[in-house]
Amino acid sequence: SSHGRGGGVRQSLADATTAEDVGAAAYAEAKRITGRDIPFDYAGVEPQLAREYSEGVLQGLERFPDAPLGAVRVADFPAERGEGQFTWAHTLTPGRTGGTRTGQYEIEFNRKGESSQRANEILSMKQARGQFAYGDVRGLALHEFGHVVHEHAGTSLSARALATTYARKHAPGGTPAKAG
Repeated sequence: SSHGRGGGVRQSLADATTAEDVGAAAYAEAKRITGRDIPFDYAGVEPQLAREYSEGVLQGLERFPDAPLGAVRVADFPAERGEGQFTWAHTLTPGRTGGTRTGQYEIEFNRKGESSQRANEILSMKQARGQFAYGDVRGLALHEFGHVVHEHAGTSLSARALATTYARKHAPGGTPAKAG
């Protein structure tokens, strides 16, 4: 594993050339970490964006391998109302309206997302303005993973705390504000 090289993702993800290959590599890493089958489906997304989403989720799984994550995928989100509103991702909760396919928590990233480079620029800007605690795509993914841990465990360890911890480690010299 080579955190910090190749765009800040582990080697198996860096070596994957297509979004589908990234999903397969992330699946294999998650299986190694948890012993469970957790599909990663990134059809239609830029491979680098898929790598960074995967890295964030896998970092969460390394810390909480028992988290009840059933799947990670991209999806077509409904059109946003209002200027400047964009939903980057959400976490589906089992038992709530619509439920989930796996009966566990599932993370969905918006397929209409920006390129990796542009997404990181936007998130960095939002962090600087105090809108988000995370300033990059991996932090966003780890934040979503934090919802899985928080909702399931019902503890004070929240998505905000996980994202804030991540941001403090990775932010260029700033104290992060709140997480969305």
